[in-house]
Amino acid sequence: YTQVSDVEDEINGFYTYDRKVAKVSPENMLKISERIKEELEKRGKELLEQVGLGEKMSNYPHQLSGGMRRRVALLRALLAEYDLILLDEPFKGLDEELKEKVIKTVLEKTKGKTLIVATHDVNECNLLNAEIINFQ
Repeated sequence: YTQVSDVEDEINGFYTYDRKVAKVSPENMLKISERIKEELEKRGKELLEQVGLGEKMSNYPHQLSGGMRRRVALLRALLAEYDLILLDEPFKGLDEELKEKVIKTVLEKTKGKTLIVATHDVNECNLLNAEIINFQ
């Protein structure tokens, strides 16, 4: 690529905080990105169930815990059609059983993509079958 305009349609970001979308349910938060709308309509409830949120589809952010809001943001990022996904502490605050479920979903949705995860948890790296790069 030689100019930002060459890649602007291939760049997207999703925030894990909910200050700007306090009146949007998890289901509608996922629909925010037009690129993921079709897959969400086909698989939205299934994906929310995979990360332990199937029964919370219609709840608003203030009715969800921080970990629940983080999982909704993670699904938005995973459903976007990009080859590179950057995640910063995406599994923070999840118990081990739920973390394993969510990581399984991450691995399923990122096949054939480059995934970069910032974490302090070596176990998460092991569950992701990740190459570890240490920064000091």
